[in-house]
Amino acid sequence: MNEISVETVRKVIHQIQALESTAAESFYKLGILWKWLIEDTDAWRRYASHIERKDEFIREMGRKPSTVYLYIAIAKHYGPYIEADPSVLEIGPKKLQRLLPYVRNADEETTEELINKAKSLPEQALDDELREMKGRQAHDACEHDMERWLKCKTCGKFIKEV
Repeated sequence: MNEISVETVRKVIHQIQALESTAAESFYKLGILWKWLIEDTDAWRRYASHIERKDEFIREMGRKPSTVYLYIAIAKHYGPYIEADPSVLEIGPKKLQRLLPYVRNADEETTEELINKAKSLPEQALDDELREMKGRQAHDACEHDMERWLKCKTCGKFIKEV
């Protein structure tokens, strides 16, 4: 078996991180463009007379509305932070999406705090922080009081063992 050097592994990891950062930047730039087309100007109406709704237009473009609205949300909610500090894009699109429900109605201080946590914490630790914000217990703080469940082989129903 070929010996793979630590340096080779680090180069591959660096490439992955660079591509993930590029993906986040693409999400952001797509969001700016879609936001202009859909929300800021209603320019989408000029595309074709048979299209009456935004979602029809988005589908006509070969996109899912949920995806386009995700792009727009990233541009709207993170735009000022990205413009002030492009390193926000290093968080990656997955974490940016994960934070959206928390930053939508948050003040600037809370949003900045969440962005900083997303930059510094691994995904599971960030999820635990978000669980605590919702008043739920973090996975790493749980005692994991276990229950035993059985699955019926015939119908697939789960039944609690007593």
